[in-house]
Amino acid sequence: MPNKRERKNTSPKQPRSRAKYQCPNELNEIIAESNKIPADVVDLPKWDYFYEKIKEDYLTEEGNSEYDMGFVSEIKFQTLEKVFSLLPEDLKDHLNEKVNCKFESINRASLEKGEDISAQLEANRHEWLVHYYRFYEHNRSNLRAIAKHVADRRAGKPLGFFSVDLHYSAEINENNKLAPKAKGLAALLVGIDLDRIRFCEVCGKLFWAGRQDSKTCSDKCSNRLRQRRFIKK
Repeated sequence: MPNKRERKNTSPKQPRSRAKYQCPNELNEIIAESNKIPADVVDLPKWDYFYEKIKEDYLTEEGNSEYDMGFVSEIKFQTLEKVFSLLPEDLKDHLNEKVNCKFESINRASLEKGEDISAQLEANRHEWLVHYYRFYEHNRSNLRAIAKHVADRRAGKPLGFFSVDLHYSAEINENNKLAPKAKGLAALLVGIDLDRIRFCEVCGKLFWAGRQDSKTCSDKCSNRLRQRRFIKK
């Protein structure tokens, strides 16, 4: 009995998928915040460095002691003044706006209870600015470290030791075992493809690559990249 001809696969060829992978909203906000300052500003003023330096200078002055009333608050205040003097105006405005929004939210809840704590909040503005700046510094430096690692790997460069300073804590679970618990940026990065966190090849900003072949952060930069390639031909 003759063999039946094998049926040819007549189904249409599937085009290469160009579906976009959406960036988690919170991570997208952090990336946008990280681009509040120019991409060529690689390193922000290191809070810990200035804090320890100012603390050391304070303690070397006669009569000062780390047991003085308000010692920690005073060192934080002086460090904040130093760090803020080195920041771009746009970033300072952004951090102050975040504090203002937080104050409005807290005070609104207090007013509903018949209390107005706006004066107390304002008196502690520097503490809130410290809090937001340290988170900003931490998030931006880690995202840029990830993007640099991705860029080096895609370029075929030899990769050395790679690490990021993500805040992890641990808790004892129901089986009496220590279980890591991610917080903040770490929680947002768990389980996602870090290859999608990249530097734009035109402007240098951080961006989320919705497609694997994405090289730029916007249509504007994409057009510029095409123009550069055309000129090189």
